Amino acid sequence: MLVERLFEGPFFETLRTQEQLGYVVRLGSIEFGRGSALTFIIQSERAPEYLEERINSFIEGMPKLLDELPQ
Repeated sequence: MLVERLFEGPFFETLRTQEQLGYVVRLGSIEFGRGSALTFIIQSERAPEYLEERINSFIEGMPKLLDELPQ
């Protein structure tokens, strides 16, 4: 849940506000058994392959976002 809280704002800001990829842009988390997973949801008219590329780009930039967080 901490990771979700850290990245939900930047995910929305980047993919919804800046890139304007879709009306619904949401990052969430789900828990199952002993694990959990992040979910990335974009409702858009764009091709799924393009959206997947943009989500992957965001994921690759997550370490940089962590480095930029204030102590």
